[in-house]
Amino acid sequence: MHVTESLNEGLKREYRVVIDAAQMTSRIDARLMELKKSSHIKGFRPGKVPMELFRRMYGDGVVQDVLKSTIEESSNDALSEQKIRQAMPATIQDVSFSQGENLEYVLAVEVMPEIAPLDHSVIVVSAPVVEIGEKDIEESIDVLARAAGKPAVLDDATGVMLNDRITVDIEVLVDGERNEDLSVANQDMILTDHSLPAKVLEAVKGLTTGGSVEVEDMVPGAAEESGSEALFRISLLKAERMVAHEIDDDLAGRFGCEGLEGLRESVRQELEGHFTAYARAHTKRRLLDRLNDDCDFEVPPGLVENEFQSVWKQVAPALEKQDLDEEALAREREDYRTISERRVRLGMLLAEVGRDAGIQVEQADMQTALIQQATRFPGREAEVVRHFQEHPEHLRQLTAPILEDRVVDHILDSVSCEEEVMDVEAFLGLDSEADGMEAVDAGRHYLEVARRVMRNHEEQLQAAAAEGADDDADAAEAVEEASA
Repeated sequence: MHVTESLNEGLKREYRVVIDAAQMTSRIDARLMELKKSSHIKGFRPGKVPMELFRRMYGDGVVQDVLKSTIEESSNDALSEQKIRQAMPATIQDVSFSQGENLEYVLAVEVMPEIAPLDHSVIVVSAPVVEIGEKDIEESIDVLARAAGKPAVLDDATGVMLNDRITVDIEVLVDGERNEDLSVANQDMILTDHSLPAKVLEAVKGLTTGGSVEVEDMVPGAAEESGSEALFRISLLKAERMVAHEIDDDLAGRFGCEGLEGLRESVRQELEGHFTAYARAHTKRRLLDRLNDDCDFEVPPGLVENEFQSVWKQVAPALEKQDLDEEALAREREDYRTISERRVRLGMLLAEVGRDAGIQVEQADMQTALIQQATRFPGREAEVVRHFQEHPEHLRQLTAPILEDRVVDHILDSVSCEEEVMDVEAFLGLDSEADGMEAVDAGRHYLEVARRVMRNHEEQLQAAAAEGADDDADAAEAVEEASA
């Protein structure tokens, strides 16, 4: 085998590989002889088929098999010989071969860049520590009280407001004619910002039971520039408003807590866990920003393109609905390509740090990730396990976040973390746009914490009803059996 470098440009390498004709002929003849010994052809005893006849019958197929295996073996040998660290799988190009001639092809590969080690000790990262106040606890309990409340019918003097449950007749007239597709009778709905057209919604707010109103607004589904309007006639038949439960020991008992103080402590714990996770995400985001600023190395264009295509596939449907012009769409593409390059660069840096530090995902981690994934599909655990056994690259996607978190923890142990104690309001004001730390999401904490308290109580009830049986453990055991 002769290997000659034909391209060395940035991270791209190309090698021309030549396999001697004599070696190819020897490989083909050896494979034909091996198959001939075990072949069964009518009219001939096993292994006694004349070689020329056997060659005419099966030679083309054997040549293709030998060609494929030779390219695979020689390309791996060439990469090892050149001491190549591949950034992504190599590709085979310009294959040339005829029997009796040399096999020639081009081996194209993108190599890993040289990543200079960073001095983590000089990195300083701000790490917020969120203190939970009594106001945060009370607001979360207010959410629980509303969730445990009961609906009360509004009298004919109380106007409706957002979040009330209403029953209405809606007649829609387009060009003076009743539109049956848009008109409804005795319709139940929750009055929200999106339940009715804007002008109609404003007209309905404050309406009392038995009252009616007429208003003109856009025809539902019509383009704004079309100017198509309809007349809406709304009659309010019934209205209900949720009346919150009293904040007392009975409310605490509904959520499995002993007394009001027990409920407050449960909410405090949930809030602390909730914001500890968000604060860590914020710290991780700031660390990654700093690492991205400090590291400067070329990234393999093929990896960036693959990452961009993966990201673009997810965002493209939403962008299409915005009906952007070509210029705006081009800007979006450029922004997401920049994001993709950042993700690839940080991924390579973290992988390098993890490799140098000997951090890796253990078999137990893979098993745990697989169990967690499989238990999301009750009754199909074995099918899920089989899928990941057949596609190990998908299993690596499950375990990648585990490895990333361990590397980030390793780096955080080396850098200087300056803790900054703050309340919830100050924390929500921090600039945090990515990595699961959007301020809008963090701002939903009262509702999320209330849901966790309710979920904990439901799990307790289920456990009692099942007399201590653990369904998750049973599912995990089923997955382990299927995996074995």
